[in-house]
Amino acid sequence: MAYTIVSTCIACDLCVPQCPIDAISVVNRKYVIDQDLCCDFEDCLAVCPVNAIVPSATILSASDGVSLSKVHDSGMSTLSDSQVASQV
Repeated sequence: MAYTIVSTCIACDLCVPQCPIDAISVVNRKYVIDQDLCCDFEDCLAVCPVNAIVPSATILSASDGVSLSKVHDSGMSTLSDSQVASQV
């Protein structure tokens, strides 16, 4: 299961150095996790001060129709504030 960074992210940059495989990057001024690289090490979860890193499977399987918006073609994604509110 991969993880996703939701829009409650405060861009503190604490998660980036924690990822041992460099799956976290900044795209269009938003922090994103490359779903193809993420290997569930969970090191990023421990340092996120606002719990903005969530399991992608939880979001993708939400029964309320939550959909992810692509921020570029590599499969990285983020959520809107209203989508985050429905997941928290």
